[in-house]
Amino acid sequence: MIQARDGGYIVPEIEVLKSYIEQELETVIISRDRVEDKISQDKLNYPHQYKAQENKVEFEDETMENSLNQLKDLNKKIKEQQRPRIQNQEEEK
Repeated sequence: MIQARDGGYIVPEIEVLKSYIEQELETVIISRDRVEDKISQDKLNYPHQYKAQENKVEFEDETMENSLNQLKDLNKKIKEQQRPRIQNQEEEK
């Protein structure tokens, strides 16, 4: 955070985006874990019915994995963009 002239704090846009991405990443991970738990439970309780649903479950899981990878890539880009700004702030001091 950067201290403003009036004594308050200004949160840089990059920090807001980083926070948002981290929250979304956490949500995706929690959702993935819930899906995996549900799949495991279904396999135990309904093994004969699970065979018919297997392709659909794999597709949902693959979609979530792609979303997770996209969020990780976005987080890397933000960190790369943040480095020059941090260096500039240190040089100004």
